[in-house]
Amino acid sequence: MNAIVIIAPNKDNFLKYCMPGALRLAEKSDAVVVTIREEAYGLEKTSGYNYKIFEKFQVQNLTDKYDRILRLDADIVISPECPNIFALHPEDKLWVTFEDVGSRKKDRRGQMAIAQKALGLLPQWDKGYFNSGVVLTSKKHRELYALDGQAIREIVKLPLGKYKEQSVLNHRARSLNFEIGDMGYKFNHLSMFKENPRDSYIVHVAGKQSGKEKRMRELYEYWYG
Repeated sequence: MNAIVIIAPNKDNFLKYCMPGALRLAEKSDAVVVTIREEAYGLEKTSGYNYKIFEKFQVQNLTDKYDRILRLDADIVISPECPNIFALHPEDKLWVTFEDVGSRKKDRRGQMAIAQKALGLLPQWDKGYFNSGVVLTSKKHRELYALDGQAIREIVKLPLGKYKEQSVLNHRARSLNFEIGDMGYKFNHLSMFKENPRDSYIVHVAGKQSGKEKRMRELYEYWYG
């Protein structure tokens, strides 16, 4: 059994736009939808960074239960035309969308250097920094999320750069020597991509909170009326 896991503590306002597409995709994919709505680690939201983002690591509690897990942020809208993502992407790889391209290349490569300084040098990792809003894993990748609450509370004390949870996940994927595949922009359309988001399957309305729900609603209404 596969699962689509939506990380949504305190994000009920986003779920009304994310959930319909997730349910439709689950039906196509013989999967179930699981929402994580409660906090587990007691982390803070500060003026500089929302440490509650590390709640994404709660997915570790599901890795033994499901064969494959598509982990999604809540600020995502899924097209009704989205194909079976599990069937399209073989389970031998960890599937993501890379960010260290185009206009973000320099910045994200810089974040890679910061992460390695804090978490350990990985000489083989000189490119391939992925966004953590859409991540498709199999049972062989269960160690990716294997950080308990105490370990997370210690890690967040380190100088991890701007995208702390994302950089930790990237570093873990590389240190565990997982083979990583790029799903491309259609399965995690970010603002950095010049293509029309309406032509993608999964749109990630990441970034600033102001206006986010409005953008999600407009896309949802375009796709679902």
